[in-house]
Amino acid sequence: MRLSRGWACAATLALAATAPLRAQTIAEVQVSPQTMTLKIGQKQPIFAAAFDRKGNLIPNARFTYWTSDSAVAQVQVDGLVIGRKPGIAKVEARAQGRRASLAVLVGEVDSAGTVGNHSGLTALTLDPVSLQLLPGEHAHLTPQAVRDDGTAVPTGRVSWKSLRPEVARVDSNGNVIGVAPGRTIIQAASAGVMATAPVQVDTAQVVLSKDRVVLAPDELDTLRLSVPTQANRVASAGADRGDVAGASCSTTTRSTTRPASLLSGYLTISR
Repeated sequence: MRLSRGWACAATLALAATAPLRAQTIAEVQVSPQTMTLKIGQKQPIFAAAFDRKGNLIPNARFTYWTSDSAVAQVQVDGLVIGRKPGIAKVEARAQGRRASLAVLVGEVDSAGTVGNHSGLTALTLDPVSLQLLPGEHAHLTPQAVRDDGTAVPTGRVSWKSLRPEVARVDSNGNVIGVAPGRTIIQAASAGVMATAPVQVDTAQVVLSKDRVVLAPDELDTLRLSVPTQANRVASAGADRGDVAGASCSTTTRSTTRPASLLSGYLTISR
């Protein structure tokens, strides 16, 4: 039997609609935070992420959650953890045979209203809340500590960690540098509480704010490096020719007496 063109197209679409979609293979699972401190009855979600072998985020990954002791820490199907009684439990996020775990501490509430934390710090946040970087680009995360009533308190000593340092590294002061394309999570911990910030590192074309700059010795001008595919944000990486001119992508450029030929296509220094 021969089908008309319209029926043939409909049959093709029907077959395409019923064909099963091939799931992406998960190579790694990450969870944030890696440690959790809860009061009895307190709730906090787990943030789980799955990546393929190239480090690409798999947005439609489905996770199951497991707890080593549901009497201490109960975990719901959506990853919400609930403190039940004092103790320590391990909670895992699982997908396609891959897993990542975190430690959950549940404690009694002391007179200050905190669990094992006498600094008055009850919440830690990071500014900005997330980062998008180019390989080699730098950024800074600022920790901010507050009490339950919203008043600020000193953060004290903060420890930093990148879950995937091959994608982005962080130093002891919260300075982050993009290393290679991929996604990671930066963790900051202080006085028993933790904050996290996702970091996405991508390669992208960049554009200088000026095609040509002519400077006399000691004259000042400004060059900015923007990323068109990332809402034209101004990149914060240092200038490629920083040995010739004291240049930064969003700050003032000062000419020097070094040969202008080293700045071919970017700067011309008149004498």
